[in-house]
Amino acid sequence: MALTARTGDFLYASSAPPRRGPIRIVTTDWCATNQQKYFGTEDLVFEQAPGVTLKSVAASALAGG
Repeated sequence: MALTARTGDFLYASSAPPRRGPIRIVTTDWCATNQQKYFGTEDLVFEQAPGVTLKSVAASALAGG
């Protein structure tokens, strides 16, 4: 699905098209559930970071920042 056709949470990246693919959009619980496969460990602790939002992190990453 094209980024321009996405709504809701997918709007975070709609103005910054990927330079190459594939792009995975995941949630924190997905990362925690799949941490062995993607991070090589099962003992990571996920905690809320005050002042940091998914929108700001995703926008920065897609913009190359």
